[in-house]
Amino acid sequence: MIRRWVCVALLAASCVPTTKVNGFALERAAWSNDEALLKRQAGFDLSCAESKLGLTVVSADSAHATSVTAEGCARRARYVRVETATEIKWNRKN
Repeated sequence: MIRRWVCVALLAASCVPTTKVNGFALERAAWSNDEALLKRQAGFDLSCAESKLGLTVVSADSAHATSVTAEGCARRARYVRVETATEIKWNRKN
């Protein structure tokens, strides 16, 4: 019985849609959310329109980007993912 549940859990985990970003396989829904958060924050920090920003994933864990560089309007900023029990934030690192 336990073996069956382990198999079901493993199958469910492998069914999460992923997307490749800079060579990293990330959960598609998580990256979509992170990308929107990062562009909003970087747009403000860099005084640059979100549409002019490029994001580069620098590091990732098994499913999420953990460090991202944002570039646009001749400026650059690096962000690291901070996850708490209630939210996910991207903090700028200089």
